[in-house]
Amino acid sequence: MIHFVILVSRQGKVRLTKWFSTYSQKERSKVCELDLIFNFHKAYYILDELLLAGELQESSKRAIGRMIAIHDRFVEAAKEEASSISNLLAQVNM
Repeated sequence: MIHFVILVSRQGKVRLTKWFSTYSQKERSKVCELDLIFNFHKAYYILDELLLAGELQESSKRAIGRMIAIHDRFVEAAKEEASSISNLLAQVNM
């Protein structure tokens, strides 16, 4: 079940919120727009896992969570590899 939808502009302003479940104001401010601003790539990835070509692709929160964890591991491995390559290039240029 989708509990809420938040649309944020590229400038980081919330443009639309729709809550499908009851949440207190304190709980609503926890899924705040700053998380989306600083993790927008993750938000897009989650949306891509959930919807494909405008149709619901996967409705299991657990399955999407597993895919996000795998994606995060790939991102971390790529960062480590990029860091290693940068270090090697810095040593070569010395």
